Amino acid sequence: MYNAIGIIHAMILFSINNLKIGIARKWIPRLDDIDLLFEELKPSFKHKAKLLGLHTLTFEVNYNTLFIKLKTRLEGINQDEKIFMGGEGWSSAHVVPVEYVEKPAIPLLANTVLEYQYNLSKYNEINIELTGKDDNREYHIELDPKQLLNNDLTAMELAETWIKDNPELDSIRTWLRIEKGIVNLGTQYH
Repeated sequence: MYNAIGIIHAMILFSINNLKIGIARKWIPRLDDIDLLFEELKPSFKHKAKLLGLHTLTFEVNYNTLFIKLKTRLEGINQDEKIFMGGEGWSSAHVVPVEYVEKPAIPLLANTVLEYQYNLSKYNEINIELTGKDDNREYHIELDPKQLLNNDLTAMELAETWIKDNPELDSIRTWLRIEKGIVNLGTQYH
């Protein structure tokens, strides 16, 4: 029995020590290489985009072409938001300081696209339409998904290639919501 436990511990140490090598040699799949169904990809992409200040209006496939329509976020109000939690006989109040910061939208969009590059590479073409809240203009980006998969681009490099092709993209701004942590105001028992 002790031999089996020793072998398991040795295998655990080996896998921890060689994780980067295993991923690089494709012995172990990366988390972003997990094959998602369209029904899983759509809400996941929408959530990631929302975290980065972009509202997903449409996310649909037509003849193996993915159409994504996004809109930038308006400025919010910097404030302390109150959260109340509780159960039977108790409640707890918390405060979350929230701040909105203006950022360029294109690097944030590139970050979202690269996060899902493995799953987006299944489509023949990706058409992205981004609408700015300030000017309500529509900006179009067409992608060849196979190109994403073959390059080790960073989000900034991908954003720069899009801006080089269409310099107007550089003017699109969005507002990121930043929560600064929860402050407990105390628990009440009743």
